[in-house]
Amino acid sequence: MAGEDSEATEGLRRTEAKLADYAAARDLVLREEQPWPGYVPASQQTGPIRHAIWSLAGRFPGGAVGRLRHQAAFGKTFGIDVKQQHTIMVCRIPESVGYVPMLCCRPDQLTSGMYYWGGDQRKRQSQRFESVALERRYLVEVAPGQAQNWIYQLFSPTFIDWLATSPPPDFGFKLDLGVFTCETPQWRGQPGSLTGEVDPAALDLLAETGGRVASRVRDEVLEEADLMGRAAEVDSAEAYAAWANAPKHGRI
Repeated sequence: MAGEDSEATEGLRRTEAKLADYAAARDLVLREEQPWPGYVPASQQTGPIRHAIWSLAGRFPGGAVGRLRHQAAFGKTFGIDVKQQHTIMVCRIPESVGYVPMLCCRPDQLTSGMYYWGGDQRKRQSQRFESVALERRYLVEVAPGQAQNWIYQLFSPTFIDWLATSPPPDFGFKLDLGVFTCETPQWRGQPGSLTGEVDPAALDLLAETGGRVASRVRDEVLEEADLMGRAAEVDSAEAYAAWANAPKHGRI
């Protein structure tokens, strides 16, 4: 057991070292996260599996400010050698809430539940565009009452063409009350996850793809606010209030 514990700890140390190199090369700030109250650092964890979570924070391609949230786990249990890596991208775009309370774009070929982060069961409204290529690839959903004019401005012909052809096949994103999250769940963010190694190219792909979408949302919001003269006048204020107050899990 002691040898297995040492091997799991070494795997996490190796991951952190590679993330540190990645952060230094791309002007990002690396820090270990404590994702919930009472979280126990890897050095104090017991049991056959050890895990840790880090964030790589900074400015990403397109200008979006956010973080890559990277999780790794190592160890052995029931004869299975665990070596896992998982990365998501998170950005905060609080100025977007009155224009687009919720926007979810998920690959049509994947099971829909994969992109219902946190078991969110609030009712959604399907969003359609005049693009066969986009509709073949993605299911796009918005909060009920979403202003159509603004969402069509966001999904410009150029953005639709890029989204339908360029991102990884399992890329999906969700913007919920100003928090943008994206990932590539089939890859778990790392093509090298089976070997337990950090793949800088995979991190770059997620950062570049997610950064482009987040920046597109931010830029369209800022452009609209500037044209209107004051950001208080938003198209989807009522939809935002209804979405923010709706129960996520359908329980009383």
